[in-house]
Amino acid sequence: MATAAGGRRDGSAGRLRSWLGVPGGTSSVEWEPAREEHLRVIRPVSRPPADIDRILHVEPAELIRLAYGGEALTTPRIVRLQLSGRLPRLRLPVEVDCLSPVTGGAEAGITIRWRAAALGAFFPEMSADLHVQPHSSGEASLELDARYRPPLGLLGLLADQLVGRFVAAATAQQFLERLAASVDEQAA
Repeated sequence: MATAAGGRRDGSAGRLRSWLGVPGGTSSVEWEPAREEHLRVIRPVSRPPADIDRILHVEPAELIRLAYGGEALTTPRIVRLQLSGRLPRLRLPVEVDCLSPVTGGAEAGITIRWRAAALGAFFPEMSADLHVQPHSSGEASLELDARYRPPLGLLGLLADQLVGRFVAAATAQQFLERLAASVDEQAA
């Protein structure tokens, strides 16, 4: 952990200056964690916001079933994601949690978290806030505002640029598309 002066509490900043051959230097070293990535997915839904709020405020397992259907669930919280697009053969067992449903009039707010069910150190944990955004037309959009931090430092940042960001985007899009389709189906 970095101190206010920029050195690490364990004294590694001083050791780094000595190792690099900076005798008596006054500069300090700060270690910053890998940057956090953000993505937003928006999907219009042909339902009034109050109807969507009612549909989304269910038990977490039911919300996961709405988004992924029964075929993807291996247990109530483990989903086998099969990503399409750039990575059609990639299948990942992912633990999905739905947290903190918040009501505020016609706006639903739910936090969703995805994390790898196996080899978790190699995959980021992604959290997203799901909100219903009302429109003046009386209909609404589902909005998923997601964030994650690539694991494994610099190597993870590189892997994120090559593959990880596409996996994160596909995960968020797939969730929102399927959830919106379920909401639209309940309108019929």
